[in-house]
Amino acid sequence: MEKIKNKIKYIFILTMLSIPFLGRADIVPCKPTVTTVTKDGVTKTVMTNNCDFGSLIQLANNIINFIITISVSASAIMFAYAGFLYMSSQGNSGQVEKAHSIFKNVALGLVFVLGAWLIVKAVMWGLGAESSSLLGS
Repeated sequence: MEKIKNKIKYIFILTMLSIPFLGRADIVPCKPTVTTVTKDGVTKTVMTNNCDFGSLIQLANNIINFIITISVSASAIMFAYAGFLYMSSQGNSGQVEKAHSIFKNVALGLVFVLGAWLIVKAVMWGLGAESSSLLGS
C-alpha cells in the first residue's frame, strides 16, 4: 500500500509541476518596446505598445483564468485520490472518513475559488471591463 501512495504522490507532484506549461505562455497582454527612430538627422527614443488600463484588466483576467485552471485541475486530482481511498478502504472506517474529509474540503475549496472568481468578475463588470470586451471569457 505504501508503494501505491508514493506513486500517487509522484504522479500528483509531476502533474502539478506540468500544469503551468499547459496554460497560456503569454500571460502579459502588452509588451512595451523602446525603439530608436532617426528622422531628418534627429534621433528619438520612442516607446511603442504602451500599457494602459485595458492591459491591466487583461492581465488580471489572464491571472484569474490561470488560477481557475490550476484550481479545477487540482480539484479533479484530489477528487480522484479521495475516490481511490474510498474504493480501497476495504471496510476501514478511518480511511473512509479520510476520503469523506478530502471530498468535503476539496468541494468547499472549489466553491470558495469559484465564488471569488464570480466576485472579481462582478467588480470588473462594474468597472466597465466586461462591456469593452477586454475580458474575452
